[in-house]
Amino acid sequence: MIEVIPPENDRGFPVIDFKFHNSGLATAFMWKFAIEVIEYELDLAAVLTGYVAASSLDRSSRLASDRRGGHALTIAVRNTGWGPFLNGTLVVTDPVIDQLVDIRDRTFLMSIEPDQVCELKIPASVIDQQRLDAMLHVEVEKQRHRLIAGQDALLAKWVNQAERRLQEDADRINRQKAQTWDFSNRFEFTRPEPVDEEAERAAFFANLDRELSDGIPGSADIRTNAPLVNASGSDHYGNAVTFQIQPAIGPFGGHISITRYGFEVSRRITVKSAAHSDTTYCTIVDLLAGYRREYNISRKIPPGDVERFQIMVGAKKSASIKAKFIFYLERGMAVQSDPFEFKVWHPIGSTIGDRYPDGMLLAQDGGDESLRRIRPWAQREFPFMPSKSNRSR
Repeated sequence: MIEVIPPENDRGFPVIDFKFHNSGLATAFMWKFAIEVIEYELDLAAVLTGYVAASSLDRSSRLASDRRGGHALTIAVRNTGWGPFLNGTLVVTDPVIDQLVDIRDRTFLMSIEPDQVCELKIPASVIDQQRLDAMLHVEVEKQRHRLIAGQDALLAKWVNQAERRLQEDADRINRQKAQTWDFSNRFEFTRPEPVDEEAERAAFFANLDRELSDGIPGSADIRTNAPLVNASGSDHYGNAVTFQIQPAIGPFGGHISITRYGFEVSRRITVKSAAHSDTTYCTIVDLLAGYRREYNISRKIPPGDVERFQIMVGAKKSASIKAKFIFYLERGMAVQSDPFEFKVWHPIGSTIGDRYPDGMLLAQDGGDESLRRIRPWAQREFPFMPSKSNRSR
């Protein structure tokens, strides 16, 4: 008996779970499976993605900028689908930017063909400077209060440490005097000067007043995350479609700063770890009706036992596929699944095909998420079969 568990989502390459139950009295050996494409339909829907392309934080360019020639906010929108996005209206929206930029200056009309990149550019000259100055004044006061609170905490910590050191020095001097009582007049014991807390506070506020003497310091900014892009238009089929695009700020995130000189981008640098799937056979099919591909494997199912493994199905383009699987056993026997439909999501520019090439075996080692082995299809006549070195062990 064969049980097919279809994939749960329509993104990426679907992973189909197969479960086999051997109800016979002898061990069953499975040596090959085949995938047969019955029919398919190419997915011509548009897929819009975006990333923030504004210039990164650069103090030299900041000093050379003015309100008319400052940094623009540029959002690149790319259509990674296999069909066009037509008659589109794209609106950049963000709680902070909405207050500073008129909606007419952040609304764009355009169509985007497959694999085309369009830029949505908001220049620094359209920022409401009067409102920005008011917001910056509020932000500066918040920073001032945070600095004062932080300085008070640092001073208190420093005074406590200094007083503890003074007490330790006094204890050390008393111990030395006790040990050298008959020579005490020959030594001169000194103590450090106590901390002048009022002088430290006065120096701090003097520096703060100098920084704020010109009003808004050059480092003042309003920070926000990447704005959303609400897009509405029509697709290849004439259907109305909407997208809410969250543009990426670099591969690991970051934030946007709005200053008196325009928009600036700061990107976060970090390291991401990868997680992998369970034991999986990777297959890539051609989008042709009647296409058939066979893969040699080696699995055995003891009597009364259950065997379970997964097959990932990919293609070079996004499509809806109707297919069936045939599993071959010894003595010419075969088990065939019912035809079923699934979706393959492979937009333009995706690297998923590079990560999961045809004939790749992904295996999990115990309960660990790291891969025990990732074996490419080195032996084309026997994909997924163990190598000679592994069979001899």
